[in-house]
Parts: sequence; structure tokens; C-alpha cells
Amino acid sequence: MPIGLVTGLGAALAWGTLADRMERRLPAARRKVPAAMSLATAAVLVAAFALTPPGPAQFALILAGAALMTCSIGPAAAVVIDVVPPAVRASAASVLALVQNLVGLAVGPLAVGAISDRHGLGVALSVVPLASVLAALVFAL
Repeated sequence: MPIGLVTGLGAALAWGTLADRMERRLPAARRKVPAAMSLATAAVLVAAFALTPPGPAQFALILAGAALMTCSIGPAAAVVIDVVPPAVRASAASVLALVQNLVGLAVGPLAVGAISDRHGLGVALSVVPLASVLAALVFAL
């Protein structure tokens, strides 16, 4: 199993658990944890793509960024399930999964590839953290 997949799965479970536990004391934790972690993701990816030369340190930062990037999976699903009536929870969770995959896993690589084709891979990878900043803004609303 690829190391990124294992790291992402473990991190998604950890961030979801953290947000759920914090929700008891901090009512908006399911939005604030992903917002904060999205900003952390941006910082780590800027360090990886703009400040660190290729090599083991850059790989470690990319792996850390991938782990941080999964911070919204659990809390977003929990928020959706909390706010919709029980009769439509499965449909709502399905729509969430569809949107997450269409936007993140389909459009993201396509956009980075298009930027890379036009401006080079370095520029394209340097733009990736902006998606995390945008996500943080959306979660903070």
C-alpha cells in the first residue's frame, strides 16, 4: 500500500477524532479544526515546493502536507450528517463525497497540470497551497 494512502487514511481518522472531541468544548470545532489545518497545510506545502530543494526533506514535507490535507474529510462529513434530517443523511453524505472527489481529485490535478504546461512545474506546485488557503477561508465562514 502506498505510504501516502496510509498516511492520509490515518490522518483523516485522527483529524476527525480531534474535531469531534474538541466539539464538546468548542462548538464550532468541526469548522475551526479544518480551517486551522488547511492553513497549516498551506504553510507546509509552501515550505516543500518553494523553500526546500528536491530530496528527502522535501519528500517529508510533501508527506506531512498530504497528511494535513486530509483534515476536512471527517469533520465535513460530521457537519453534513448533523445538519440534514435523518431521512436524507445517506444521500447528503454521498453528495459530499461526490463533490469532494470531483473538485479535489478531478479538477485539482487537471488545474495543476494546465498551469504546469503553461508556466512550468515549479510554478504549478507553488500555486497548490492557494487551494488550502481558499479551503481555510471557506471553513472559517
